[in-house]
Amino acid sequence: MAKKRPAQNLDPHWALIKPGKPRGWKAIEMTPDGRQEMPEERFVILLAEEGGYGLYRFAQDGEFAGDTLHATRTELQKHLKAAYGSDVGTWQRIPESISTGDHMIHLVDYVLSRLPKA
Repeated sequence: MAKKRPAQNLDPHWALIKPGKPRGWKAIEMTPDGRQEMPEERFVILLAEEGGYGLYRFAQDGEFAGDTLHATRTELQKHLKAAYGSDVGTWQRIPESISTGDHMIHLVDYVLSRLPKA
């Protein structure tokens, strides 16, 4: 079996999601106590990963709000359009100096420090 190659080289990026608009769906997390709604997403982080592109959603306070994996950039773009329409803000590059690897917290902290104050 061939090893999956990382998606096309893409630096991590983030974008704001316009708040307060009903999306017609809610991310659901399975917990030992049953199903639980995830918080409303306020920003997304995009990472090139093995086998595709990871789209990670976070609430205003940085709480995890769901994720999806997309095999191609085209699939990712279709998903973003279907899920958010024009509610995705301008994509902003996350500097290389911010550690990624298994440390998503560094990326989230970086974005939180740049969010507009409520």
